[in-house]
Amino acid sequence: MWEGGRSTVSFVLGLILIAVGLIPILNQFGVIPFGLPAFLSGLVSSIIIWLIAGSGLYLIIESFMEGLDEPSAKWLLIVGLVVLALGLIPLLNSLGVIQFTVPLLSMMLFRIIFVIEGILMIIGAFNM
Repeated sequence: MWEGGRSTVSFVLGLILIAVGLIPILNQFGVIPFGLPAFLSGLVSSIIIWLIAGSGLYLIIESFMEGLDEPSAKWLLIVGLVVLALGLIPLLNSLGVIQFTVPLLSMMLFRIIFVIEGILMIIGAFNM
């Protein structure tokens, strides 16, 4: 059910995350002939860890707003925690707080995470 403000924010953020993740993936595989504009692509690549951690935190907050009795809220919480960890570990490593990182993280994996988060945010917008 659509509830206005929170639902609109989740829906718009979900669409943005899907676009930021899916357009470069489709461009890389030659499905579409265009990519993100250079300024946006450079901006996303420089703050991608912050975006991953922030959107993971937003998924966690959204799961609590939905109420943890809902099955979709439980999925939002689980994915939010995993994504928050995937964002925080490299971020804390780059700041020198921790000495380890996740070795398998690549730009393609970050883009896939953006698409998954975007889809979950859109689902959450209709379940709030």
